[in-house]
Amino acid sequence: MVWDPLTGDRRAVDIPALFHRWDMVVYHGSVRCVDGDGCYSNPFEVAVVGTDTSGTVAFICVYSSKTGNWGNVVSAPISPGDYMSFSSILDGDFLYWLLGNHGCPILQFNLVKQTATLVNAPPDLRTNSYGGFHIAPAEDGGGLVILAVTHFSLNVWKGKTNRDGIAGWVLEKTIELDRLLSFGTGPETWAPVILCFAEEHDVVFLSTHVGFFMVNMQSMQFKNIPQILKGGLYYPFSSFYTKEAAELLPPCDMSKKPKVPFAGALPDIEEYGSNIGEISCY
Repeated sequence: MVWDPLTGDRRAVDIPALFHRWDMVVYHGSVRCVDGDGCYSNPFEVAVVGTDTSGTVAFICVYSSKTGNWGNVVSAPISPGDYMSFSSILDGDFLYWLLGNHGCPILQFNLVKQTATLVNAPPDLRTNSYGGFHIAPAEDGGGLVILAVTHFSLNVWKGKTNRDGIAGWVLEKTIELDRLLSFGTGPETWAPVILCFAEEHDVVFLSTHVGFFMVNMQSMQFKNIPQILKGGLYYPFSSFYTKEAAELLPPCDMSKKPKVPFAGALPDIEEYGSNIGEISCY
């Protein structure tokens, strides 16, 4: 099911036949707006990724709303136990999935060439990142970064790219979270944990021993989140209005505004653009 939560539009898309087999596991789906207009005029693509039950091969297949058909299935070998608990990141013509084991490799898929390869993460990423890690688009709008928490520091690893994708990593910067968020450290404290990342606004959500925060990676502005988040996996969702989207919406009765599990207004919202309404983490 492809769903636009802003307009309520839903589109049912059949899963490829391969993924109906008993020995296949579907992990994630990702949507790309082909024309870059927020999918308001169509067309769109849906990429589905999964593995066999042995966890040794990853399979990717792409659906096109233009043709109404699925393309060829593309495969790439992975190590058993490289589970896909992380959602995808779209950067240009590339989709990335961070695999959560055995050195944390990244599954890279070229949407144009329809090829899948594995990219090695920075050395010792898993053993040194006590507060977790997450992939995200680079701040300059090109390439990929890995956010990794070690003790009370947030390390930002920038991917070095070539025409084939990621070719290596360099430590771009280190953010001292205990200083930025002004909380003390001691025997009863624990390292911050990355919950999720809102790539449209470059905002990372963190859990700390003093509460939950969202931090803008460009401005370093942050906001404390008073609600208690429960669960282990989170998906960031932001709502905004463009001229095209507003024309599709029915008249809104603000007295009947629905409640959401968690929503927090971004600090200094003007710097993100007046069209942004709120950002949420589910």
